[in-house]
Amino acid sequence: MKTLFVLLVLVSSTLAYIEESALAALQTVDHWNIFRIIISDNTEECFYLPVKLNDTIHVIYQVLKGGNSVMRAIITDPLNTIIYSQPNHQFGWYNQDYVVIPGVYRMCFKNEEYFAAKTLYLAVLAVHQDFISEASVDVADEKKANATSFLDEFSTSVMSSLNNISGRLYRLSAYQTVARVQHLHDMYAVEANASYVQYWAIWQIITMIVCSATQVYSIRRLFK
Repeated sequence: MKTLFVLLVLVSSTLAYIEESALAALQTVDHWNIFRIIISDNTEECFYLPVKLNDTIHVIYQVLKGGNSVMRAIITDPLNTIIYSQPNHQFGWYNQDYVVIPGVYRMCFKNEEYFAAKTLYLAVLAVHQDFISEASVDVADEKKANATSFLDEFSTSVMSSLNNISGRLYRLSAYQTVARVQHLHDMYAVEANASYVQYWAIWQIITMIVCSATQVYSIRRLFK
């Protein structure tokens, strides 16, 4: 029994270390704001994201554990219009490449269960286009100083290519974030299953010991 107890402690410590390592790696993703939130039963939590015109936004959420592992998600724009709504889902992803309505966007997540808290991972990316605007101003000044059609076409082509590359890179980082979050969700599931198997094994061992002791005691009393 001592050996079994030591093995269980080692397994639990290993799983905890893996979870913390994955959490640290997930929270160091560039440009992303990532949060782990515990939402109590029958509670709604709202978060606010200020964006500017033509910004790119990505909102990714994943219910990691708790209850039925689903949650209601609603995103509204500055005009209080619902632009994203998922009634009961475990995972969701909202993205908008070019924001048309600047202002503060609201993201609300509601745990509709009455007796179970849920752990939610929320990843938010807001890419401001200020650096692109500054580059456009520099290009415009250069065009005035150098009135050559070749330079105009070249600078326009370069800016267009940079914008396309930037958008593709941010979308790629969004896919990577989705993969990391889902991997962490799988780790939570593995940890829960491991705990279930451990407790079930301990219960089976205790049951076998009790049954064996009862049988030995009954047989000894039978022959007295």
